[in-house]
Amino acid sequence: MRGKILFKIFTFIITIVIGYFLYEHIIILKNEYIKREQHKSMVLEKIDKTYKERDKDFYKND
Repeated sequence: MRGKILFKIFTFIITIVIGYFLYEHIIILKNEYIKREQHKSMVLEKIDKTYKERDKDFYKND
């Protein structure tokens, strides 16, 4: 009887620990995804700006 209760407590603690580590990894991955999206957005804005400048230069030469 005592062994079953200790096993249940041990299982519960292990489940909590694994859940905590998974939660930490999810937060880390989410932050990396946000950084990557921000970087991608900056690059796309830079490209768009470059094309707009080239477009203006093209029409100036005509």
